[in-house]
Parts: sequence; C-alpha cells; structure tokens
Amino acid sequence: MHILSIDQRSPRKKRTVAEKVFIRINTIVLACQLATIAIGAGLLANAAAKSMYNSFWSHSDLNLNPSYLFYNCSQTYTTSNSLFNSYTVNVDRFNIQFFVSRAAYNLRRVIGLYAALIGVGALNKLFFDLNIHHVQFFTLHFRKDILSTVEVCLLILTFIQTKFLERENKMIDDYVKFCPSMQIINGGTDVANLFQTQVPLIAFYVGLAVTAAAIFFGLAAAIINMWAPHEKDKIPDPRHHRRSVYGGGASLVASLVGGFDEDAIFGASGGYQLSEDDQQQHHGGGENDDDNDGPLDDDNEGEVSSGAHVQVQQGAPPPAHHQGGGGIVYPTNTGGVDRRW
Repeated sequence: MHILSIDQRSPRKKRTVAEKVFIRINTIVLACQLATIAIGAGLLANAAAKSMYNSFWSHSDLNLNPSYLFYNCSQTYTTSNSLFNSYTVNVDRFNIQFFVSRAAYNLRRVIGLYAALIGVGALNKLFFDLNIHHVQFFTLHFRKDILSTVEVCLLILTFIQTKFLERENKMIDDYVKFCPSMQIINGGTDVANLFQTQVPLIAFYVGLAVTAAAIFFGLAAAIINMWAPHEKDKIPDPRHHRRSVYGGGASLVASLVGGFDEDAIFGASGGYQLSEDDQQQHHGGGENDDDNDGPLDDDNEGEVSSGAHVQVQQGAPPPAHHQGGGGIVYPTNTGGVDRRW
C-alpha cells in the first residue's frame, strides 16, 4: 500500500527514503511468497505420492495406500469448529477415505487462495513501485485502495482455511500413529513414511506471517505520515491574507481617527458592515452592483464597490453614506479634511 497520500506525494519529484525501503521490502516479500508456495506444493506432492496411487492435482478416483487401512483399529476424537464445540468424531478404516479426500480438497483450496493472494499482492506492489494511485478507463475509476483491501481479505481467508485444515490433518496423523504398524495389511509401508501434511502447512504459515508483517508496517507508516503536516498546509490561504491586510489597514485608520467603535464597522471576519437603512438605500439605487449584494461584491471579496461612500464621524459608530465617485471617507482630528482610500 502507499505510505504517502496524493497531497503528500505531489510536491515531491523523487521517492522518499521510506518509499525506497518499502520497495525493497515488497521485493523480499514477493520472493518469500513464491518460495513458500513452491516449497509447500513440492512437499505436498511428495507426501501425496506416498499416500495415494491416484493423482492429487486432478479429478480422479481415490485409491489410498493400503498403509492407511487398519483392521480392528479406530480412533475417537473430541474436537470443535466455528459453530459447535466438543463433538465426537470416530476415524477407522471405513471412513478414512472421507477424511483424506476432504483434507486434500481443503489443501487445494489453501493453495488456490494463497496463489490469489500472491497475484493480487504482486499487482498491488507494482502499483506502489510505479507510484500509481488510480487508473481511469473512460468513466471507470479504479483505485489502488481496492487492491490493498482485497489483499487483506485474501490473507485472512487463507489463514482461516489453513487453521481449519490443520485440525483435520491432526486427526489423520493421530489415527496413523495410534494404530500399531503390525496391523498394516498387504505389506504396507512404515508408519513414518505415511502421508504427513504438517510439513507443507509450515511453509504456508511462514509466507502468511511475512505478508501480514509487511502489511502491518506499511499501514503503520501510512498512519504516521497521515498525521504529518502536508506541504499544502504551509501555503497561506489568500483569503485569510486579504482579510488580514484590510483588517490591519482599518485598525490603523481607526487609531488615527479615534473615538469610534471598530467592531461596529468591521465584523468578525475582517469585512465591512453597513446599517440596515444604508443597505436598503444601496439595494434600491446601486447601479454599479449587479448582484445587489451591498458595497461588498461577492465576486471581489474584501474590495469596495465603486458606488459605496462611507462617512465616518469622530466619536461614534458612523453610518455609511453612498455618494457617487467616492471611496471610504474618514474625517481627521484637525481641520475636518477628508481622507479617501
């Protein structure tokens, strides 16, 4: 998964050190996944050849090795699953084929889920290496986050299926070890050479553990970078800058004039406010304001329209008077000379 968002990645032209490290980690994880599935499939094929005469990978009639068939020997287990607890299962020579066939079917499901996990993970890692966040095909937008979600779901499903298979394999393994080897019919092989399914599962567990660790560290790095300040946060907001300039200039004029309430003219956002009578007068005859929004046009926030003329009187909050061709007029303390700005 990506450890930097689009906003954090756009100002950077090169990959960060953390991204370069995760590119190498993804390569190691993919190599480990391919190695574990190859080792697991190889050990499984070797064990299947010792336990059955038919092909393990194709649809065929099950023909077990006679070493699995014990006369007058059975094994009782008390086990549980995701729905029920403490139920009894009896394994003997008459139903051993059912347990072996179900274990073989679940083994192929584990291999299929693990192969799908490797395929989706490889595509996800390729998108990370190429720095692709989404792919667009006409009006269809495919985001890389979908691949990360599917990869996590496949990881969970593969782990659950492997744990379920481990319980079944343990029953078969205990049955083979419990019954004495002297009861093996037709000169079967030794018990130690029988179908042992525990070894391939170890390879799958190693691959799943490495995959889960890589996803965990990638998620942790993404969360840490998410709380880090973005580059765009360092750029000042032009609207805030404009209001600060006008607010600072108004405070300077207010200090020169003195005696009037600054909050009556400037609102909390740093803009200008008119009385209700002046707003009605302006809405009734403002020719230069097309939208009739008052002396402050929405299209030019923070600027005074050409038809607005505000007269400030010393000592009291002044109403704004509209006179043609003027700006905002403030009287001085000496001489009554108007200052227009």
